[in-house]
Amino acid sequence: MDKNRNTLTDLRQKIAGTPALQYVLVFVAVLLGILDLAGLLPLGSFRGGIVFIASALLFAWTLGFVRDARFKAAAGFLARAVLVAALVEVTVFQANSLHLAGGMYPQKELSLSDAVVTGIDPATGICQGGEASILFEDLEMPVGTLYFDLETDSAAYDDVTVDITDDTHRLSFRSGVASARVLSGGERSRTIPCNFSGTVHSLRVRMTPRDGETLTLHGITVNRPIPLHISLLRLLLMVGTAMFVWLMTATAWARRSITDNKRTVAIFAYSLTVVLLLCALGLANLGRFCDTEHSLQKDFTKDPGNQITREIVEAFEEGHTYLNIEPNADLLAAENPYDTTYREGYYFPWDHLLYNGKIYSYYGIAPVLVLFLPYHALTGHYFPTVWAVWLFTCIGIFFLTRLYLYFMHEFFPRMRTAPVLLGLIMMQLVSGAWFCLFKPLFYEIAQMSGFCFLVSGAYCLLRSNIIGKGPISLRHLTLSSVLLSLGVLSRPTLAIYCIAAMLPVFAGVRRLREMHTDKPIFRKAVAKYLACALVPYAILGGAQMYYNYVRFGSPLDFGIQYSLTINDFTNAQYHTHFVLIGVWNYLFAIPDFKPEFPFFDCTPVEQFNPQGYYFVATASAIGLFWKALPLFSYTRFAKAYRLSENPLKKLYAAMLFAVCIACPAIILYSIWESGYGARYCVDFAWQMLLGALVIAFLVYQGWKEETRYHLDRIFTGSVLFSLFLTAGQTYTWVFGALSPELQSKALQLARIFEVWR
Repeated sequence: MDKNRNTLTDLRQKIAGTPALQYVLVFVAVLLGILDLAGLLPLGSFRGGIVFIASALLFAWTLGFVRDARFKAAAGFLARAVLVAALVEVTVFQANSLHLAGGMYPQKELSLSDAVVTGIDPATGICQGGEASILFEDLEMPVGTLYFDLETDSAAYDDVTVDITDDTHRLSFRSGVASARVLSGGERSRTIPCNFSGTVHSLRVRMTPRDGETLTLHGITVNRPIPLHISLLRLLLMVGTAMFVWLMTATAWARRSITDNKRTVAIFAYSLTVVLLLCALGLANLGRFCDTEHSLQKDFTKDPGNQITREIVEAFEEGHTYLNIEPNADLLAAENPYDTTYREGYYFPWDHLLYNGKIYSYYGIAPVLVLFLPYHALTGHYFPTVWAVWLFTCIGIFFLTRLYLYFMHEFFPRMRTAPVLLGLIMMQLVSGAWFCLFKPLFYEIAQMSGFCFLVSGAYCLLRSNIIGKGPISLRHLTLSSVLLSLGVLSRPTLAIYCIAAMLPVFAGVRRLREMHTDKPIFRKAVAKYLACALVPYAILGGAQMYYNYVRFGSPLDFGIQYSLTINDFTNAQYHTHFVLIGVWNYLFAIPDFKPEFPFFDCTPVEQFNPQGYYFVATASAIGLFWKALPLFSYTRFAKAYRLSENPLKKLYAAMLFAVCIACPAIILYSIWESGYGARYCVDFAWQMLLGALVIAFLVYQGWKEETRYHLDRIFTGSVLFSLFLTAGQTYTWVFGALSPELQSKALQLARIFEVWR
């Protein structure tokens, strides 16, 4: 196989390296490009295509002058990628520009004055309410394209439906045989290709403005040519994807170990992290831009807040744990205020706790203590939710990179660069953080502060070397205990990871025993070690227990059952069926293909006929096993264990099982009562993937070189698939809440990938 591949490579290089052929091709391309630019070639709507191809060929030719051995291979592949992408751009993506070629399609302007109209003013083309219908009888001409000069005063887009009679269906209309989604400001979307048969006899156009919207139809043109629409963004995405695949599958750098590539691995990883932080910033700002009067000054000086950013802050400043909200007298008098049917008709604070006549907050106090309370004390204002969530997300993303790199260098130093970096990309993609940045509320503050403290705490725990090879760092051990405790004070669910952290703490005691043979010295070292490891848990955990006790009379009562929310948690009953609903939708829900961007439907949350009430916060799901295909490597757990040569593999297997399997399973089990929400995967997704990658890498190292060659390509494809699903799900998540202007821009972005429209 390698011999054949090298032969093909040599052949390509010989052909491309022929100077005479190169100069002839470049000369011909430039000449044709000049003629195309001057309009001297009979290209019709395809005008500009030759200029584009000539430019791509000229760019590729200049790359051939790169002689530096370090960049020559990359330049050669980039040249081929640009040429192929350019050809795809002017053929596949411009196919509609050739739609009228080879047929007799006379162009004609249709006038509303010649049509039978209802619901629209034929003189002005204005439609303001109800369905508008424009019927052209006796059209008697072939129709290859329809152009709608349509404007809206408020919406992002409007749908136009076309009914026809043609040579295959004369006596009645084929209803909805064609349709157009005309985007506000999207000129290309005004023209649609039509695939009718023979002569069209009658043509009816229907459209319905939204409430309060005014549509203006300036005209309809039959058989208007579709011009080229070259997209540099689309070209860059094709070339960038090709270069990424080449880098990860065909370079010596990708096959070297991460130890040999330590510097460039770090550069790649932190460059990726910067890109992700910018993406997080973009998502956060999408929500802000929905407010036309947004500004940073407004964000950081406005007084409104929520129960975490303001209400708990004010309560703590006044020295009590209940919130400064007077419960409604009707609420207090209700027979069962936790039942929504007893709260109808009067005000109550949503998702707050009601206990003994006082209003409390269920949500964790860590973000209040570390951010919101100090900010209010210093400025007198309340820290904005959107920027708090973004800040916690950025810290979490950064430390997830740090954690992953340190883990790989510690336990897989000879692992190839490509799979390690591909694993990092996938872990960041499936972390779940992307569902918390757009228009966040107090729920997202709890999620992302917990994510931030958990990831940074896990990094410090690993960095303490209690399960590593270097000297034990008590400073990092103490910091890990503080951060993991703050994670619990952000989100009580995360306490399960603090329990799992006791396994590496136990491993550290074993290391101390090996390091200190003298018993008195060992006892002193263990006492100091355990103080660093456990005292922060005791202090911060004790603070949480005291906080619980003064509110609800029990140190272990977090109060969620007193929530004024969607369900009466005081009477909610456990059903295993509800657990299985979450397991399916979080882990296994299969995406469905569709012909509109992002080309798949997030599967509607399947409830499997629960015969009871199950809350769905976000009505679509994609299983983690599809977004992170390496999760299927859990089926090779036993083989990976056998292949491991680590003398402590029993202990490490127990830790992997606890952190990456048992804890996520317990969290999945525990949220049955809260229902399904996509953001909850932030509590378990990256942990599950980390465990799967450990198993995959152990098995990978045991395969032959030729098998690794194919695995690298499969892994690269799975990362691209993960990016595709994650980006698409995020797009679907935010689209409905965007302003009309932003929706129009999003649809124009989506349209560049929809070849057939």
